[in-house]
Formats: sequence, structure tokens, C-alpha cells
Amino acid sequence: MTELKRISLTVVFSGLFLCMNAQVNNEYLKKQEQDRKKFEREQRRDFERFSRKHQEGIKKLDEEFKEFLKKEWKRYELFKAEYPLSGPKPEKIPEYEEDEPDIPEEIITEQEEVQKPKPVRAKPVPVVREEMPPEGENISVCSFDFYGAGVDVRYDEGFSFDLPDVVNEEVIAAGWEQMAASPMNAVSGQLLAEKKRMSLNDWGYYLLVREFSEKIMPDRNERVFAQWYLLTRSNYKVRLAYAANRLYLLMPSINTIYEVPYFTFDDQRYYLINGNVNNVFTYDKDHPEANIIFDLNLYRPLNAGHVINTDEFTFKTGGGEQKIEVRYNLSTVKFYNDYPLANVEVYFDAAVSAVTKESFKNDLMPLIALNTEEEAVSVLLHFVQTAFMYETDQKQFGKEKVFFPEELFYYPASDCEDRAVLFSYLVRELTGLDVVGVEYPGHMAAAVNFKDDVPGDFLIHEGKKYVICDPTYINAPIGATMPEYKHSSVKVIPVKKRRTEFSGRR
Repeated sequence: MTELKRISLTVVFSGLFLCMNAQVNNEYLKKQEQDRKKFEREQRRDFERFSRKHQEGIKKLDEEFKEFLKKEWKRYELFKAEYPLSGPKPEKIPEYEEDEPDIPEEIITEQEEVQKPKPVRAKPVPVVREEMPPEGENISVCSFDFYGAGVDVRYDEGFSFDLPDVVNEEVIAAGWEQMAASPMNAVSGQLLAEKKRMSLNDWGYYLLVREFSEKIMPDRNERVFAQWYLLTRSNYKVRLAYAANRLYLLMPSINTIYEVPYFTFDDQRYYLINGNVNNVFTYDKDHPEANIIFDLNLYRPLNAGHVINTDEFTFKTGGGEQKIEVRYNLSTVKFYNDYPLANVEVYFDAAVSAVTKESFKNDLMPLIALNTEEEAVSVLLHFVQTAFMYETDQKQFGKEKVFFPEELFYYPASDCEDRAVLFSYLVRELTGLDVVGVEYPGHMAAAVNFKDDVPGDFLIHEGKKYVICDPTYINAPIGATMPEYKHSSVKVIPVKKRRTEFSGRR
């Protein structure tokens, strides 16, 4: 066989092989596509079967819940609201005197330290969301502004209803039945999607539901009823109550909520969040699918509107006067203004928006980056001590208010717990050192766990030494306690740790 024939045969066989291989590949790909479509059909069929079964289950639970609501409700006497931070706050804060005696003392901590509320981790319940029917005669769009973010919620006008002037168990049970017959999951599903989009915590979601109900319901009782229904549909534990023909919401929370009356059921507080009465009629059983207890902690910053403000702050350090710029989100500050007064751990542990964190990184971090830990903390301490005006909450707001870290840059003045919150955040965020809040009778400061031995007044918490840092005691160094609290016992406020980029000079 000549060389030319051998080459020709090789080409022919190679072509046949490639054709056969391509055919096999095509058949394999075709089978893969068929298997994929079959799998998707089976998945869709299983989901539809689950959805039907789940909806049937919900209808059965709704029917049972409706019958339960018809039963005679009990009268509950509400406990009076609690108020934070015992003892009067200083009207005027002292300035540190250089010649004050500097004899380190161990601070006595009370045996019962302030404990963080433990989140209640409920067993997840699958929620199948209905699709909103196509736009038609009865479909409306509710559009509103939510802290600078635009929200659109499509709803069936049958979702709205009229409550009679006289409120009782029969009326509420009938209202539940009417709501349950409307495409409620389509509404709650959209609201939950907005909750995720804007990184809302549980309180933020309540405010979203409240805003929606206020837009579509003309009557106060109808709005409260809609809030109760939508929150229950979103699997939140929340109860409806009435007194003198007015409806109220009772919200359980893993956190302490101050200045709000409450009643206790099965060791769980239910707070009356939209009124102030001495007693109410309510029931003692949640909807079977309602398994979420409200958590007021801010694990993630709000992601709604972005109205950024920039302010300049001047403060004094050992190296002289310093100026920094801080950017903060006015929409977030507005959200905080609608926040209930909670236990201080909520404020100490709160997440801070990215724009403000970036300001700290750009302006404060360069001032401490090459310092020792003690020098770095001293700069941050003097910043909080001298950059802000002092004023008690009663004089500034007429009531008690604790600031989240960003709020100090918006309001004209701040008091002791506000400064302790900001200082502890800055220390943890910029240096990575552990911090605790220190609560005196009528005053609050902080304490830092240094890796090196730093002199000054200190306390022992969980076997570690924490040195007192008082961001309200003007020009006071690390380790100095205000004279009037020098021999007071304290409560320790545990604060969660943060990651940091600080390296420092060792």
C-alpha cells in the first residue's frame, strides 16, 4: 500500500470515528437534557403536591384558630412599664484634674451581672407563598416610602374590610376568616421579600407591615387587625387584644423593652406596643404556625435609603487638636428614631452602616495605626470625651433615649450610655480588643481588656482584667473613675467581639 493510500484511509477512518463520536455525544447530551426535564417535572410535581398539602394544612389550622378565637377571651392586668438605669444621671460632668491621686483600685462587680437575652431558635416552618393574581379589577398597588427606599406591594382589594364599632371575639374570628379567604400569602410574601432586600430585623419588619397597613386601611382598628394578621402569616408570635372597643398588638421579645406595659404568659413577656392601658382582653394560644419571637438586635445595618450627611468633629489628644470627618446615613438615623427603648446590649452590639465604618477606617484608623494598644485606646477615648456636647436625655428629649453609634454624629448632644456605646464600638472595630459596658447607679462607662498590663482602676470579668475607660469623664486617662462613682459597685454589660484590621506597634 502506498503512502498516499495509507494517509487517505487514515483520514477516512478518523472522519468516521469523529462522526460516530459526535453522534454518541449528541445522544448523551440529548439524554442528559431529557433527564434534566424529567427531574424538573418531578420536582415541580412534588412541590405542587407539597404546596397543596401545606395549604390544606394551613386551612385546617386557620379553621381551628378561628374557632378558638370565638371562645371567651380572658381579661389580663398589664404590668407597669420598666425604666432603665437606676439613679439620676450627672447634670454636669466633671473634668479630670492632673493632680488627682492615681491609686488603682479593683471595682466591685455585683454578683448578678446583666445577662444577654438568649434568642429563641424556633423550629423552622416551611412557608409556601401564593402568587398574586394578574393585575385586574380588584388588584391594586400600594406604593410608599420606607426610610428613603421605595416599596411597591400588590394586593387584592378584598384584603381590606370594615370592622364594626363594637369589637368582640365573634367580630375578630369573622375578620380572621375573611382575611384567610383572601390571597394573604401573596401580600406577606412580598413584604418578606422587602424585609430581605432591605436587611430589616424583626422590628424593622413590624414597621414595614405597619406602614403598609396604614396606607391601605382608613380605620385604626382595621390597621391593627391587618398588622396582627400579616405578622401571624409571616410566622411571628403576636397577639391581638382589645379594650374599650380598641384593638392593640401584644408583641413578645427576647429583649427587654422599656417604657412599654406588658403581661407575662408562660414566662414570656408580651409588650403592648401601640397603646397604654391598664388591662386588655386577649387569648392564651398563638397560631400553630407562629413560631418566631421578635429579636430587636441589629445584626446587619439597614439597607433602605441612602441620604448621606458629612460632619466635621474636633477633639483633643496628647498630640494636640485633631479633626476628622464622619459620614452617616440620615435614613438610618430616622429608622433609629422609631426604635423602642431596649436593653443596652442591643445598642452595644448593633451593626454600623458601611459608609460610617468607612469613615472610621479613613479618618480614625490612621491616627492609631502605629500606636501601641494603650495609645490607640487613649486616642479613641479622648475623641469620644471631647468631640461631643453633653446633655441628659430628659433635657434633650424629655424622655430616656439610648443612641446607636451613628446617632451621636447627628444629634447636638449625648450622655453617658451613648458615649459608652460609641467608644466600645470603636475600640472593638479599630483595635480588636475586648470591651464590656460598666453600669454604675445612674452612670455608664466601659472597660477594656488589654493584652499588656495597663495601670488604673479595673474589674475582673470571666477571669480577665478590664481597665476602666470613661468616655464621659472629660480628659480622664485610661483607668480613671469619676470620683463620685469611685467606690460604687457595678454591673457588667457583656459585648460581642468584632474582627479588626488593627495591627499596632508592639
